[in-house]
Amino acid sequence: MNGELLTVLDHLERDKGIDREILMTAVKSALDGRHQDLAVYYLERDKGIDREILMTAVESALVSAAKKALGTQSDDVTVKIDRKNGEVKVFSGTKEIKSEDFGRIAAQTAKQIIIQKIREAERDVIFTDYSSRVGNVVNGTVYRFEKGNIIVDLGKTEGFIPKSEQSPKENFRQGDRIKAYVLEVKKTGKGPQIVLSRANPGLVKKLFELEIPEIYEGIVEVKSISREAGDRTKISVFSKDEKIDCVGACVGMRGSRVKNIVKELQGEKIDIVRWSDDTKEYVLAALNPAKISTIKLDKESKTAQVTVDDDQLSLAIGKKGQNVRLASKLTGWEIDIKPKTPAVEGAAKAAAEAVMPELSAKEESGDISSVEGVGAKTKKIALGTDGAASNNRLDIWGEMRCAALLHKGIRRDPMALSACDALRMATFEGASALGFKKKGLLKEGWVADLVLVDLDQPHYIGIGTENAAPFLVYAGSSADVYATMVNGAWVYRDRVFPGMDSEKILAKAGEMRTDLLGR
Repeated sequence: MNGELLTVLDHLERDKGIDREILMTAVKSALDGRHQDLAVYYLERDKGIDREILMTAVESALVSAAKKALGTQSDDVTVKIDRKNGEVKVFSGTKEIKSEDFGRIAAQTAKQIIIQKIREAERDVIFTDYSSRVGNVVNGTVYRFEKGNIIVDLGKTEGFIPKSEQSPKENFRQGDRIKAYVLEVKKTGKGPQIVLSRANPGLVKKLFELEIPEIYEGIVEVKSISREAGDRTKISVFSKDEKIDCVGACVGMRGSRVKNIVKELQGEKIDIVRWSDDTKEYVLAALNPAKISTIKLDKESKTAQVTVDDDQLSLAIGKKGQNVRLASKLTGWEIDIKPKTPAVEGAAKAAAEAVMPELSAKEESGDISSVEGVGAKTKKIALGTDGAASNNRLDIWGEMRCAALLHKGIRRDPMALSACDALRMATFEGASALGFKKKGLLKEGWVADLVLVDLDQPHYIGIGTENAAPFLVYAGSSADVYATMVNGAWVYRDRVFPGMDSEKILAKAGEMRTDLLGR
């Protein structure tokens, strides 16, 4: 019966590209147990497959080969391999069957089954291995890019970084070395699916553990992390040993330790904050580098009322509110920042009113009334988008600009339908047409429907409260929007749709189109 086994191994050598001597040694050692070190060399080191799994695979394969050779599908055909001497015996019921040659087809069947069993064992080994690594960092190489995902070569298998888990300001090329956080491991029909992340806060924590011995040894503890991947991270640390400066240990000599982490994150800023059980101290530290004048805590609502000097207001809030937002996430407290001077507090309100003022008698008699065809009953005109009727782009910015320019061209009047009117039609009057009573301002108790625009763009240079509308209408575009809030909930934030699978939605839309049109 050993001749049949050799035939099977010949097939494996040819089709799988495995050196025959290595495979023979591995199978032989698995059979007789006398060269365990060589068996481990091939099966456990390279494949991680247990000795008994190979034995079971060989027995199963030879059962199928025996059935083909005997021309039977009976379940009473069995194969036994002696674990000590490697002797192979075939039985039909209790009767031993003698066969010198199972033939080419039988050997081919045995080969396929062994390959399948080995492949299944490999997948199980990989799944078990990477399941134990969830929450840790792995090293790999950027292999390819596929539908916005980064495919990473991890050696024995591949992982992928979905678009939602990529840092928006990072750029990788094929062949680049990459460190990634193991987010999840799933079982699929094609084998284990390893989901990696470059945006998860856990990546920063693990990088600190790798770079800073005091954290790895548990002397310094990471208490909390808040992160906006690609831009900034705040991390709070605490030392169990009073003699050790937890912040200094993380920063390192001349910033050497934290610089290495920043380099790995491709320039992402990192604020290291000293954790304290005193909430006031903790909030003050979290708002660094801004200097705080006073702080008042409301423990019931878990809100911190913070007052700062006028020149510290923008620093405390941060670019696009980032500093206070990250500080709130880090501490777990809602932070409300106010300047000492009330006039400064009203600056933002004044800016909003300059762009979108409340409805007044003066505004009711604005330029829109002078447009031909507009009467007393029709001068409140709303501008919006609705699928294919608006060229399928749903781009309100393009519609505003088009409305303003069309009226100027038709009437040959550069003053016709001003940018302020176009902006008002797309926002204030649009809300009115939908039945909203409270609109046009940021006000406590009102519904929070917001669109946040990134003004740090070349085409917005020179924008101010007095000329915001022309800049937004004529120079702006939908690409400038980095966040949208509807009824107090973020539906679009940091240029991604949280909780939405865009690929799944597009696939479903394609299916619905096919069902609707029949093609």
